[in-house]
Amino acid sequence: MPEYRGFGGLNGKITQKNLEKDMLAAVKYLQDLGYRNADMYIYGMSLGSHMAIHTVHQFQANGNFAGLILEVPFDSLLNVAKGRAPYLPLDWIVADKYDNTKIIQNIQSPILVMGAGQDKVVPIELAKNLFKMAPEPKQILIYEQGQHGNLLEYRNDLDILKWMERNEKSI
Repeated sequence: MPEYRGFGGLNGKITQKNLEKDMLAAVKYLQDLGYRNADMYIYGMSLGSHMAIHTVHQFQANGNFAGLILEVPFDSLLNVAKGRAPYLPLDWIVADKYDNTKIIQNIQSPILVMGAGQDKVVPIELAKNLFKMAPEPKQILIYEQGQHGNLLEYRNDLDILKWMERNEKSI
């Protein structure tokens, strides 16, 4: 699992452009090793959901990915921020929007969205909005008691494996 600059003890500035470059570089590295898009599932959690969607969008001209897995994703970071501070002029303040709405509709790979019903960071409505915009084939799993960082406690790992198995049988 690659890490982004500015996270995990790595140096670097956290910006949308830098994080997108990091994810593109990670997938390019795997492609250079001989992996095809069809061999890869791209996974993004929370902020990483944007980088995952962006990467699949950028590389899908080389073929569909095995799948795109999004855990506690959002439609745009701006909407996350507006939910926290609706009284501020965030359209002007927030430079990096991480807008998934502009690209999710163009994804051609199978999509799994996992949302947390008790998420205080990314409200479940934002994951549902993103899911509505996504093309088929897609599936959404809502963990009603789940919170932003604890879906593993609800065994979402097993749900992911089941989804992957069903997905591979349909290919």
